[in-house]
Amino acid sequence: MTTVQTKATPEARERADELTPEEFRALLDKGTRSKYGNRRVQGSDGRWFDSMSERDWYEELLWLQREGVISDLECQPVLVLLPKFRRDGEGYKAITYRADFAYNEVGNPRRVIEDVKGARTAVFNIKWKWALHKYPEYDFRLKEV
Repeated sequence: MTTVQTKATPEARERADELTPEEFRALLDKGTRSKYGNRRVQGSDGRWFDSMSERDWYEELLWLQREGVISDLECQPVLVLLPKFRRDGEGYKAITYRADFAYNEVGNPRRVIEDVKGARTAVFNIKWKWALHKYPEYDFRLKEV
């Protein structure tokens, strides 16, 4: 069963008692999608994902881990592209790349860093290339859906 995380709009909360279930659902759904049309969904183990594609790939990775094909599955690993620093008394935050998954694959000496993408953004493209350059020890994979 797929659980979808939604937020009631202020209008839906205020008018909940006077609306039919269909009207309430329409207001509930209004504005809850991301700009790319994804909805947060819950996996079989209770973990939340930004899209159904990401959740479905996670379930497949869990199966591969149970079968011994991969190990050490990690969700949302963070790679530091540029550490935080100070210059002329001003502090700058680190620039990071947060992938969807990381795991070890049998027969592959490099740790796999994987991202599931429906739409590439300019920021993603820059960070992806930056990570490829900075971390040659990882096997980067992009699963486009």
